[in-house]
Amino acid sequence: MLKIFKSNQPFVNVIVVLITIALGLPIFFTEPTVVDANLFRFSEFFNNINNTTWLRYILWCAFTIGIGYYLNYIVNQYKLANNNTHVPFIIYVVLQTLFPTALIFSPTQIITVFILFILHQSNELYNTRKETLKTFNLGFFMGLAAMLYLPIGFLMLLIWFIMRYYKPPYWKEYVVSLMGVFVPFVYLLAYYFIFNEFSIDKIYFIETAEISAPIDESWSLNQLLFFIVMGLVFLYALWHFVIATQKSVVRVRKYRSVMLLLILGIVLQHFIFLKNATINADFFALLSIPLSVIIGNLLIEIKKKWIAETIFIIFFVLMLINYLR
Repeated sequence: MLKIFKSNQPFVNVIVVLITIALGLPIFFTEPTVVDANLFRFSEFFNNINNTTWLRYILWCAFTIGIGYYLNYIVNQYKLANNNTHVPFIIYVVLQTLFPTALIFSPTQIITVFILFILHQSNELYNTRKETLKTFNLGFFMGLAAMLYLPIGFLMLLIWFIMRYYKPPYWKEYVVSLMGVFVPFVYLLAYYFIFNEFSIDKIYFIETAEISAPIDESWSLNQLLFFIVMGLVFLYALWHFVIATQKSVVRVRKYRSVMLLLILGIVLQHFIFLKNATINADFFALLSIPLSVIIGNLLIEIKKKWIAETIFIIFFVLMLINYLR
């Protein structure tokens, strides 16, 4: 089964798209989870969209397919895996189904798109000089993400590290990137001012999620089992990824190291800036990008193919059990 997705043939994209469309069908039989207004800006906009089932289904499928395809392109383009495959694509899709009740058009999907833009643009900085336009773009994308979900702005530290890690330092790039962060907020301030909604609370809000519930309140036994199995797989995949990174050429080693730092950054922003932070669907959705890369890398590069096939089948079986409940 995994062998199909290891192929680099274009028809595999069609297969993954059809799988995604099928996995989104439970949207028509479940009530949408409410986007937490304490965490995400414009939550009412997303909730209104999710109340229209067919629109929720179309947008969820479109963003899941688009993000998975773009992630797969980045992995293949920058050799984050040894071979060109579609495994990261299908792994990302599978991970999105861990919470069937959270099959919604969410701000985290848009934030994930911005994170992919940042990864793509930052990889283009490798071994260059004085790339002020690209560094402005990095800051601008981070500003757009932070406008929706303020704590994710913590990843600006990762961007500054990348700028130093990939290329010789140039002080104007750091200033320009910071300007890029502030540009979306300037327009946001103007919007609130025009509609007489200007206040500090409108600009700055970091509160505890009241709707995304912790594991012991909302997770079914099968979901918890899925999480435990995936956690064990991830630890093994992480160990394999680190070992493979050390053996890679310098360029690829740096690309892979940034993926590891992305995990650290997402975890830190979650537990530092949110009071009583718990593991919820939104947190997991943000982690799904590096998780897809690292787990996909294991399934692609592991020498014992039966282990890769077993892991892949377990993922699908647990996912189907969650859907059938």
